[in-house]
Amino acid sequence: GVAQNALVVPDSSVLRDADNMPYVYLLTGDNQFSRRQITIGEGQAGKTQVLTGLKAGDKIVSDGGLFLQFQNSMQN
Repeated sequence: GVAQNALVVPDSSVLRDADNMPYVYLLTGDNQFSRRQITIGEGQAGKTQVLTGLKAGDKIVSDGGLFLQFQNSMQN
């Protein structure tokens, strides 16, 4: 079947933590980002369905998330 009104993000925006749990970086202010755990569904054509953790209109990092992940790991 086809999911109606599904929230999808680019595959490149979905990262994984040390426990293999998916997350994205969410824009929270001027050049400020926070890590947001998400639950993902099906993926197709370069897009991943987000079941929980985001809402329509949230701004996420689609490219460059690996850089933020690296920066975050260097600070810890």
